[in-house]
Amino acid sequence: MGACTESKQDQAAEDAKEAIDDAKDELQDAGDKLENAVDNAVADIKSEKNSVKNDLDEAIKELDEEAKRVDEKIKNASAQEKTKWEKRKEKLEVKRQELKDDLKEIGDETETGWKEFKTEVTTRIKDVKDFLKGEDK
Repeated sequence: MGACTESKQDQAAEDAKEAIDDAKDELQDAGDKLENAVDNAVADIKSEKNSVKNDLDEAIKELDEEAKRVDEKIKNASAQEKTKWEKRKEKLEVKRQELKDDLKEIGDETETGWKEFKTEVTTRIKDVKDFLKGEDK
């Protein structure tokens, strides 16, 4: 009977060792999956940041083009018209500076603040585009 008990204990020890090895393998797999998920999330955020940066650059370029156009209007405008165009130019400069500030901040945003930042910037870019479409040209 002693040999049978020893055999059962050996089998139990072997089963326990296999269970531990399986758990280690599963833990390693979970760690690998988590690492891959983090890498993918970082890559996604980087891609989004590049996209938003490109959108900001484009909006700034559009503001610059409009500012040049307004400068021409100012040169050729009557005194009354000149005031109107100068006010528009001031608004353009404010909006441009806001976008430039966003451009500086874009690299500092972490994943936690990124979504809020992206939403704010997207709204600001839409506002700029609406502004460029809507006011007297």
